[in-house]
Amino acid sequence: MELRQIEFFLQLYKDRNITVASQNLYISQQGMSKSIANLEKEVGFPLFKRCVSGVKYRG
Repeated sequence: MELRQIEFFLQLYKDRNITVASQNLYISQQGMSKSIANLEKEVGFPLFKRCVSGVKYRG
């Protein structure tokens, strides 16, 4: 787990939208998605539920 992944997680939690969160952090949407997917793989469970309207935290 990297500090950058935690930063991505927090921004995504705040924005509830991968595209918006990635724009706010000045990274690509694909980079954000891949980083979150890797973080979910590390912790062993999905952190967000993906929806058409964005994402929802699974906590």
